[in-house]
This record gives sequence, C-alpha cells and structure tokens, in this order.
Amino acid sequence: MSSINWIGINWIGQFPSTNLEIILRHPAAHIDMAGYIPGWLNKDNPKSLRDQLNDGYAFGGFAPFKGFKMNKQEQLVYAGDPPQRPIVEFRSPNHKERVVVYEQAWVAVIYPDGSFEVCRMD
Repeated sequence: MSSINWIGINWIGQFPSTNLEIILRHPAAHIDMAGYIPGWLNKDNPKSLRDQLNDGYAFGGFAPFKGFKMNKQEQLVYAGDPPQRPIVEFRSPNHKERVVVYEQAWVAVIYPDGSFEVCRMD
C-alpha cells in the first residue's frame, strides 16, 4: 500500500452540541464517518471524553478490546489484520484525552502519556 498524505482540516463548532475541535485525519474523510459520536461529546461536560462515549453508546458502552498496538502514525495494528488508519479526531480544550475514529468502526481514546483504549462502536 502506498503512503498516505495525512492532512488536518480543523472544523470547530460545526456541531453546536459538541463544541470540540474536529480534525479530519485522512484525505477522503468526512465528518459523517464518525456516526453519532459528535453528538455524544461535549467540551463543557465535566465527564471525561471516554465516559461521554460510554454514556452515548447504548450497545454496551465503551468496552475496551485488548490486543491493539499503535504505530507512529497512530494507526491501530492488530495481529493478522491490516493497519487501521485514523479518520476523524476529536479534541477538547477541557479534556486531556483525544478521541480518534478509525476504519471498521474502531474508536480509540488516546491519553497524554501515549496509552490508549480501543472499542468497536458500530
């Protein structure tokens, strides 16, 4: 597979209920690829972004899936599967963690120390 030209297009305030910085991480990305997630996150909510995902996802909450690794491009890598590229990223000035949506409906919460949790949210 050829390398991807990573881009960041900042959309701020596109979703009034969210008020988060939204970064499209792939040239073909569109905000609709994040599904309902923009409606679940709010920078003014004191809960962590992870807890907001847990509250918003009615099909079991944010249930981490073990075994993923993350490379320097923040692609998710799982043994035997091709790397999953980041599509859309959410950042909040009031929260330390970031939420990144990947191909195949994987969602990662990435913490400032580089640790992360991954959940399938389809």
